[in-house]
Amino acid sequence: MLWDIEKDKEITNQPHPDTWRHTKKLSSSEFDGIVEEINRLIDGAKSNEVATAGWLPGNDWSDTPFQCIYTKAADSDYDTSAKLFGLFVWHTLQKRQGEYWAFGRYSVGEREIRSMTYFRVYPDN
Repeated sequence: MLWDIEKDKEITNQPHPDTWRHTKKLSSSEFDGIVEEINRLIDGAKSNEVATAGWLPGNDWSDTPFQCIYTKAADSDYDTSAKLFGLFVWHTLQKRQGEYWAFGRYSVGEREIRSMTYFRVYPDN
């Protein structure tokens, strides 16, 4: 689940509904495949405690579950597909049971990271 560390409460909303509505163009198996692949990438990372959305999928989505985000949901629009992918990461982390994830925008040195970075938190501790 997503956690607002400033308000110390769960976040239940899905942001950017006008962009998220594009996911209705996907079949349920495509939608579920995207979520499964995001979970697999997070679980398989060196540290499954931090995930930067834009760094998860790689640059080439060909023959991956993410290809339909670009070709189908975003009608081959790069910016829309990038936003949709970010919203899929949000959605996926929101649904992970028994885990709490917070998020923010950060930089590496002087360079700002364009996508959201998520990190596990332990609010009960």
